[in-house]
Amino acid sequence: MSADIVLVEWLDAHGPPDNGASRGAWIDPLEAAKHHEPSRCFSVGWILKSDSTGISLFASVADDADVGEVSFIYRGMIKKVTVLKKARKKG
Repeated sequence: MSADIVLVEWLDAHGPPDNGASRGAWIDPLEAAKHHEPSRCFSVGWILKSDSTGISLFASVADDADVGEVSFIYRGMIKKVTVLKKARKKG
């Protein structure tokens, strides 16, 4: 398989720090409001598919070309995609 290897910077939703609030426990609203911003995330992998909906990456590939550790990131959450290594051209 020939595909670019990329670094994707993206934003993700989250709950408050793990004090039980994300599992239905009570939390002070002022404390919860301190975390009113997305988490900044980074993913690295080979591009499986990239279109207007988003980007799918895989982190592992077998010698029979099966891929593993596939993740999808919605386009609206992506801040930046950096090509780390271009795919080799066939031929």
